[in-house]
Amino acid sequence: MKFILFVIALLVLPHSVHGAAFWSDGFESAASFSSYDTTCDGTDLTADPSTYAGASSTNSWVRFYAQGGTDSGPDCVANRLAGSTLPDHFIIAYDFKVLSGFDWGTGHKMMRIMTDMNTGLINDHTEINFQLNTDGKVFTIENFAKDGGTTFETTCFQTAMGASPTVDTWHRVVWRVQRNSSSSASDGWVEVYLDGTMRGSRCANMRLTRTSNWLADFWGGPGNRTSIGDPIPSPGNTMRVDNLLVYNCATDDCDGYSTATAGSSAPAAPTNFKAANPP
Repeated sequence: MKFILFVIALLVLPHSVHGAAFWSDGFESAASFSSYDTTCDGTDLTADPSTYAGASSTNSWVRFYAQGGTDSGPDCVANRLAGSTLPDHFIIAYDFKVLSGFDWGTGHKMMRIMTDMNTGLINDHTEINFQLNTDGKVFTIENFAKDGGTTFETTCFQTAMGASPTVDTWHRVVWRVQRNSSSSASDGWVEVYLDGTMRGSRCANMRLTRTSNWLADFWGGPGNRTSIGDPIPSPGNTMRVDNLLVYNCATDDCDGYSTATAGSSAPAAPTNFKAANPP
């Protein structure tokens, strides 16, 4: 009888929902880059994996920014041209480490998501840029939605952190996005998490898209430094990236993943490259 009661209790207890990731990449081998529009290859990988739960066990991706750059990107670019629309409610995340001497400057684009990166922001399309500005202390969300030939821009500045991310330490950044319920509604929102803690407050009441089109393409990791008049000092900036993923919050544990800290063991993200929802 006790055993039966125990089984019943297990069945009625709430369970976290955790399915296959919509997208994940552990940057374990050069094969990962075959799914990106990229100039990167296996030489851009190094044996320094993230220490966060679920990260790859062997390699990470090196992003080098040359000395003297202002509005400049890393030594190779990687765009994930997904071809399939992202979920209405999702997180996009990766682990990163900046090496000693990294200079954040005025601004740095950490992620970009668009309806179509091949066309850019054309009519009826949407774009969201996620930046870490002000010497790496302020997360910023820039939303561009084009409708009827007019570009609408919404910017949300988060509360400044006390310090920029610690060098030579793995961090996890998570952006959580909820699409507005209709093209005319202003009830979309975005949240930003760093190392398991939401930074600032939710960017609410956003009309992220103004048409039936939604987001699909995204960067494979951090992009260009945006610090006009503030060049990168010698010898350049180096950032390492691991464990890029997209979760569908309707089927995956977005709450648990967003708040997971470096020492936690769950929820574990997929460890190897795969496209769980291929185009």
